[in-house]
Amino acid sequence: MTAPTIVGPNSLGRVAKAIRHLGVPLLALLLAPAGAMAADEFERGMQAYETSHYAQAVQLLQQAAEGNHVRAQEVLGMMYWYGPRLYGNDVPRNAHYALEMLEKAAGGGSQAAQLMLGTMSRRTIVEAKAGIEEEAND
Repeated sequence: MTAPTIVGPNSLGRVAKAIRHLGVPLLALLLAPAGAMAADEFERGMQAYETSHYAQAVQLLQQAAEGNHVRAQEVLGMMYWYGPRLYGNDVPRNAHYALEMLEKAAGGGSQAAQLMLGTMSRRTIVEAKAGIEEEAND
């Protein structure tokens, strides 16, 4: 006796038909867990940030940023931009990564990231894109 076939020649058509029938609700259901996880990581990251546990905050915020959480990208960008000047040895200065996060956040609608990028000099942005680690002009 053979096991029933779940995936067969017509299964793709059945899946496509089900997706068309369910439409947006199915898509929302599939995407919701990732968004909810990013939001949870962001909240936990901000709690760590507010209690000055910056290394833990970076770790949690990076997970949220990977889930396209705009505020996490914004905060991470600023943390890596200022690095040890504001966060001690817990957060290294990484202008290249800071710029990457700020650009993602700005593209996602973050006005704070847009303002931060707007205040950076052209030279600073070019250096950051090249991965050169130099202090920002204050």
